[in-house]
Amino acid sequence: MKKVNSKITKWLLTVILTITVVSINSLSSFKKIVTSGNCTNNILLLDSSKLSNTTQKNYKKVHIVKHMMSGSDIDSIIIAKQISWANLGFGNFLITMPVGTDFRSLTPEFYLTHGSVISPKSGTQIDFCKGPVTFKVTNEKGITKDYNVMASLPLIKADDKSIQYTGRIDFTMITSPRFSAPGVYLRAKFIGTFCDIEIADDSNFNYIEVIVDNKEPLRILVENRKRIFRVANYLSKGEHTILICKDTEASIGTLTFSGFRCEGLSALTDKPTRKIECYGNSITCGGKMINELCSQGTGSNWNITNRAYMSFGAIAARELNAEWMLTSVSGIGLMHNYGGRGPTLPQVYDYVYLDKSSSLKWDFSKYIPDAITIELGTNDGVQDSTIFCREYINFIKAIRSHNPNAHIFCLTGPSTDDKVFQFLKNCITSVVDYMNNSVIPKDDKVHKLILSSHGLNGGCDGHPTAEQHKQIADELKTAIKTKLGW
Repeated sequence: MKKVNSKITKWLLTVILTITVVSINSLSSFKKIVTSGNCTNNILLLDSSKLSNTTQKNYKKVHIVKHMMSGSDIDSIIIAKQISWANLGFGNFLITMPVGTDFRSLTPEFYLTHGSVISPKSGTQIDFCKGPVTFKVTNEKGITKDYNVMASLPLIKADDKSIQYTGRIDFTMITSPRFSAPGVYLRAKFIGTFCDIEIADDSNFNYIEVIVDNKEPLRILVENRKRIFRVANYLSKGEHTILICKDTEASIGTLTFSGFRCEGLSALTDKPTRKIECYGNSITCGGKMINELCSQGTGSNWNITNRAYMSFGAIAARELNAEWMLTSVSGIGLMHNYGGRGPTLPQVYDYVYLDKSSSLKWDFSKYIPDAITIELGTNDGVQDSTIFCREYINFIKAIRSHNPNAHIFCLTGPSTDDKVFQFLKNCITSVVDYMNNSVIPKDDKVHKLILSSHGLNGGCDGHPTAEQHKQIADELKTAIKTKLGW
């Protein structure tokens, strides 16, 4: 197809559309309808719900005209009673249907580039409950492309009051909250037999875990060429709970959550009142615990083996009916990082973005923990004990300045060798003794947790496995219950 001058194209569309949309008496009223849709990549997305009955009879003519001006293999899609359709790019299409639609039997009509054919055929009854349905389009040259078509419900935006957020989240745009820290999660109670989430990734390497009705987690790669994911389907009618947790770390990139596509949301009534915050390194992040993926965890994809949801802090929190927040970064130390590069944890702990990709500071009043864990020293290794203890005390004081009433637990490194373990055991014992007895005023809410085991390195690159994280969580849980009376 020859390239058509854009001014001529617009003029032709204006003339032809003004003629075919017979119920519209003036160009200005037509513009109101057009602007109620979207315009992406020179593709007109017309919201059919804004058209009168008479106009809807000519709706196909509108799409046919647009099809003549388009280079796309799929020019448009129509399903009876649809609210709107959109080309999301990268071969993905979204059809928005009204609440009450039976997604088991929808009949899409496709308008294609001249000479193209589609399989399944246009007008075939399709079950869209499973999620995106792949259609193959073959053009007149015999070239075949796959297109994924998702039929879903209207978006419930991310600022809905029924959604509960936990973690370091940037709410600068309240309808598009952004977050990068590991373990950030949100909870909601949705209504319906399926649920879609709309979430975008700026890196293509972030993983999330989705837990519906407290069943087995579903782990998803948030591909940057997709933004809508069906995370539950074929459920019973009624209410269901959902939790979405970021598994990967701040350096892997930022996720932007836009909302849910479901029949509706209702208020959660079981939000925990207890809170735990965990400061630390890759072990606190839940890093490198998935053994079967170790060989794939290389290069930019190194975080594929991380599971913040199954980190020892998150496990202990859930078992204590508490919220959790992970303020942790792989390779980070108290005064010396692994490899000697980048800022230490005392230099980033007060930021929303722990990789310091933004200067936005964290508001400590948004999350006030009852218990805090510090798991540092593994990446520092054996240092000058006087300097290390001084830096540890300074970090505790910095944390205490924001959390005057929290109990602080100082942990030895779970994966250290004998030499580093003994160094940390001696330093932590000295630090806690100083905070309990020598600092003015005395701080008796600082505790040591000398783990019963070290060398817990059965995971990738010497990190604990999921089972070993559970072992650490059990010891932490016991310590918290003893000191806080939970």
